[in-house]
Amino acid sequence: MKKYAVVTGANSGIGKSFAVLFAKRGYPVILIGRKTDVLEEMTKMLSKISGEECIYLSGDFCIASQVRKIVETLKEYPIGIFVNNAGFGTYGPFLNQNKELVEDMILVNVAALTRLSYAAIEQMTKQGYGHLINVASIASFMPNPYGSAYAATKAYVRSFSEALYQEMKKSPITVTTLCPGPTRTNFGKRSGMGKSRSFARMMSADQVAWQGYRAALAGKRCVVPGIFNKVVVTAVQVLPKELVLKAVMWALQERKRR
Repeated sequence: MKKYAVVTGANSGIGKSFAVLFAKRGYPVILIGRKTDVLEEMTKMLSKISGEECIYLSGDFCIASQVRKIVETLKEYPIGIFVNNAGFGTYGPFLNQNKELVEDMILVNVAALTRLSYAAIEQMTKQGYGHLINVASIASFMPNPYGSAYAATKAYVRSFSEALYQEMKKSPITVTTLCPGPTRTNFGKRSGMGKSRSFARMMSADQVAWQGYRAALAGKRCVVPGIFNKVVVTAVQVLPKELVLKAVMWALQERKRR
């Protein structure tokens, strides 16, 4: 029986790129997202590409009962590779941010990802095989003034996923943390990040997905796509924290001046 590739947040951007990548490699793909109309069209397209029957599951990750329903449904399918990509960010002065939106972000970026990681690894353990890719961000390596809660959720994803990597290291299951930098996706458009000169060196979603996939197959713990992003991550780990905080805050403020 063929194993499925599962992708959350598959409506667009990196998630969509992962889905197309898997379909081209012959995987039957399970898409998970909120926009049913988009998912329906995508499954038709992916089925033609892969030659396999692809399906979609719709649900709101802000609602725990819907996450549980998705988890129960996934038990019916053998999973070869699982990508936890669903997530979003909020930006601006902390006191000015919508409190309910920040809470929803934590539910999606942290709670749902954790529950789905458990479900994926549990299924893969029974099968004796599988790759889990959890999508974090280069923001996970540094505090983000004006993006404080978002960066904190991604720091959780990286810490959590790297710990899982070590726990599963002696098993046939791999856990890879994908930490992209600014990427040309709808996420960037919604957050306003694409307006900033600091974020001009954006990779495409296809490039990010390809590097994440290669890293998972190689059993890597963490991958930061792109030379520029690697330089940034290295720099923030060696430079004085005060300097890093000022630089990040300046970069996030820049878009307001444009």
